[in-house]
Amino acid sequence: MKVGIITWFQYENYGTKLQALALQAFLRNEGYDTQLINYEVPEVSQTFKKNTLISRLFDKIKYILLQRAKRLFSSQLKIRSLRMKQVISDYCVLSPHIASDEEYVKICNQFDIIICGSDQIWNPNWYHRYYYADFPEIHVKKVSYAPSLGINKIPEQIVPLMKKSLASFSRITVREENAIDLLEPLIGYRPQKVIDPTMLFSGQQWQEMFHLDIDEDRYILCYFLSDNRHHWKAARDFAHEHHLCIKILPHEAFSFFQNGEIHADAGIKEFLELILNADYIITDSFHGAVFSILFNKEFILFERFRQNVYSSQNDRVLNLVRQFNLEDHLLAYNSSCIEKLNNINYERVMSVMTDLRQQSAEILSEEIAI
Repeated sequence: MKVGIITWFQYENYGTKLQALALQAFLRNEGYDTQLINYEVPEVSQTFKKNTLISRLFDKIKYILLQRAKRLFSSQLKIRSLRMKQVISDYCVLSPHIASDEEYVKICNQFDIIICGSDQIWNPNWYHRYYYADFPEIHVKKVSYAPSLGINKIPEQIVPLMKKSLASFSRITVREENAIDLLEPLIGYRPQKVIDPTMLFSGQQWQEMFHLDIDEDRYILCYFLSDNRHHWKAARDFAHEHHLCIKILPHEAFSFFQNGEIHADAGIKEFLELILNADYIITDSFHGAVFSILFNKEFILFERFRQNVYSSQNDRVLNLVRQFNLEDHLLAYNSSCIEKLNNINYERVMSVMTDLRQQSAEILSEEIAI
């Protein structure tokens, strides 16, 4: 059977690359001829950005700092870009590059089934019918695996568009509880919840897949996808208290100018090794937390967004920690202090993980077999 996957894989984001790689690798291991559909959707602007004077000033400062960081770390960032592209080349199979809607329809119709997911491809703020293969000329069976909506509410003007795009799916699964509640009124049934594709593999399997190296360094790894000075203060104080140095996977502007060992050239292998070898991981990243769990690491996870606002994407991390009863390791947005935490009982966590992995793999197999 020939399977096409619609997901993100072009962006230079560790989680984006890894979820795409994971879903394809899992399906290929199951014996399916699988390709990532190679079409880059035109960028859609997010509708929820603030436009206050303070926010514009803050964005301007971040922009200036980020441009300076790109100059200071230009050689390392070029290496990171090459490594990011290389991992897709080495580990993934892509369809021919698609340059038009007509080519997209033609490629899609060459598959026996199309799977949409994972990551936030169904976030309504960048709705596009490509993410649903919603073209009347496409006659292939469609299912989803673990797409994330990412927000608390679907805008009214997007509801009819999403309802139409979802109508032709044979089955829909999602990654978060909130997505189940949001989609049920649109599709007429409650979609099933499955785990992110990166969790379909164990930590040991990830180590073997990328031939990860073990080192004896002792450090705290900081990986923040947001510029939040309170979270950085908490991380610095925690490192000082534990007498550990900080290693940083830089993403946003502020992270390039923190005191610590900056790993601006880290590709996917280096990202995984930095998590695997850390004493603690402090992050606001969903996938940063996922791989901390897979590698049985102690971690602290910050909410990246204010709660109870339209644009909040906190449901992703809330759902993750609730699955494993690790709510005490999730700190509220703008927390500036990390209280003493109990060590994670990974025997219990891995027992839950094994059950969720088996259930999700069975659901995915059932979707394809329908």
